[in-house]
This record gives sequence, C-alpha cells and structure tokens, in this order.
Amino acid sequence: MEDFTTNLKSLSEVYLAIYKINLNKDSFEEISCKSEDLNAVIENVKAGASFTLKKAAEELSDSKSTEDLLNFVDLDTIDGRMRYVTSITTEFLTAQGTWCRGRFIEAKRESSGKLRSLMFVVESIDEEKKNRDNLLQLSETDEMTGKT
Repeated sequence: MEDFTTNLKSLSEVYLAIYKINLNKDSFEEISCKSEDLNAVIENVKAGASFTLKKAAEELSDSKSTEDLLNFVDLDTIDGRMRYVTSITTEFLTAQGTWCRGRFIEAKRESSGKLRSLMFVVESIDEEKKNRDNLLQLSETDEMTGKT
C-alpha cells in the first residue's frame, strides 16, 4: 500500500487535478486537486459527474475553448469515443489565458466492453504549448525575409 500511495503522490505532482468517475452512478471522487478555481466550482455545484464537468468547462475555459471542451467532457458520448482506445485528450485555454490538457483514462470496463469507470486528469501545458507554437512559427517563417 505504501508503494501505491507513493505512486499516487508522484502522479498528483504532475496533474493539476485527478478524479475517478463512476459512469454507472454518474459520480466522481477527487483524488487530488491543486486548482482553487476548480475546487470552488465543484464545491458550489454539488451534482453528478456529468453536470459538474460541464459546469467546470463552462466556467473555467476561455470562450474559444468552451464548445470543444464541453464536447470532450460529455459523459453521454464517452463510451463510444473510447471504444477502441484507453485514453483520449484535448487541449484547452483557461479563462486565465493558460493552456491545459484534459485526459480521460479507462479505469474499468464491464465484461460487455462498456466503460464502467475512468480517470479524468488535467495538467498544465502552458509552457509546452507556447514552445510548440513558437517552433511552428519558426518553421514557417523565412529566415531572410521574416515572412511566413
């Protein structure tokens, strides 16, 4: 059990938030959350996982990212989207202007193959995203003229 706790603590250092979601009960359990904004939304909502994820997406994402993030956190479609994969991700801009990556990870399936539970994790990728965008811009810019 000590190794498990150590491993879980290591994961919580990487992710801003880690939740286990029970799809059959539409419930969730916080494993770790370092985001005060996310904590505030969850404490105020007091609802099932599906509604809470949608509310968090609406309140915490930049308007440019909201629609895509709402589609991503839609638990009604998650089983179909994860039918042949064990993990899916999306990148989104927060209302504070920082970039994050959301990831659903398969935790348990029923014998029929239907998803029973999954993990939802969020990590900050702001520096990674800015570096990647900068490299893309450099690769598309002519060094002599500075034109793209």
